[in-house]
Amino acid sequence: MNEKLFCICGLIMIIGAAIVFGTGCSGRTGNDDQPDSIGEETHQEKEADPAEDISEAETAAPWVNQSGTASESAEDDLIDFEALKAENPDIYAWLYIPGTDLDYPILRASQSDDHYQTHGSDGQPDEHGCVYTEMYNNMDMSDFNTIIHGADDDESGPFYDLHMYEDPDYFDAHRTMYIVLPYTTLTYEIIAAYYDEGSDIMRRHDYTTVSGCSKWITDYENHRSLGMVRTDPVVPLNVENSFIVTLDGLRDEDSDRQFVVIASLTDSGSAQLTRYLSDEDDGFYESLDQTD
Repeated sequence: MNEKLFCICGLIMIIGAAIVFGTGCSGRTGNDDQPDSIGEETHQEKEADPAEDISEAETAAPWVNQSGTASESAEDDLIDFEALKAENPDIYAWLYIPGTDLDYPILRASQSDDHYQTHGSDGQPDEHGCVYTEMYNNMDMSDFNTIIHGADDDESGPFYDLHMYEDPDYFDAHRTMYIVLPYTTLTYEIIAAYYDEGSDIMRRHDYTTVSGCSKWITDYENHRSLGMVRTDPVVPLNVENSFIVTLDGLRDEDSDRQFVVIASLTDSGSAQLTRYLSDEDDGFYESLDQTD
C-alpha cells in the first residue's frame, strides 16, 4: 500500500512539473497589457522624446529658430521681414545678386539720409555702414531711378565687391539682380558698371519729371569712359516704363567720382509698379543743390 501511494505521489509531482514548465514557455501569459508583436513592443520602448527631436533638428540645420540680419539670406530663401523689422524697423527690402557676396538688407533712416553711412543694419554704430537709400526715394522701388548707397572703399564695406564688375567676364556672368520686398520679388538686368564723375547722382536730375528722366536716359546713353562695361538692355530704356536702380559706391571727395552699377527692371513679380511724372520741371532739385 505504501509503495502504491509513493508511486501515485511521484506521478502527481511529474504532471505538476510538466504543467508549470509548459506555462512558463508559453508566448502569452494571459496579461492583456503585453504587446502583440515585437514591432509593437519596439515602438513602445522607443517613443519619441520631443527634446531629442529638437536637438537633432538644430544639429541638422543650425539656422532653425534663428533670424535677423546676421542669419537671413536671400540665397537660402530665409528672408523673414517680420523678424528683421523687429530687430530694426528701418529694414524694408533685400538686395541679392546670385553668385556674388551681395546679399544684404536695404534700409532707409527716418532721422537723416547719411545715418546708415556710420551704422550697421542692426542699428548699431559701424564705421562701414550698410546698404541704404535716401528718404527721397520711395520704398516700393517705383521711382525712375532708385539710388542704393553702400561703402566700397575696403573689404569690409558692403559694396566692395561691386568692383568685380570692372571685369567684363565677371559682368557677363552676373547680370541678374533681385530686390526682395515683403510682398514680391523684383528682377533686374544689370546693364552697366563704371566710374561716374560729377555731381551727386540723386540731385543731378529731377526724377519726378518727364524732362528729368529723359535727360538721365540721354546722359546715360551718351556716357563713355575708360573702363566702362555696358550692354544693351533687353527692355529698351524709356521714361514711362523703365525702373532703374543705381548701386552707388562712396564718392571720392578728391576725384569727385564714384563707382556705380546700373540695373533695369525686367519683372515686377506680383506687383505692378506705378508712378506719377510731372510734365514740367518745378525747380525742386535746383533748390536741393543750393542747400547742400
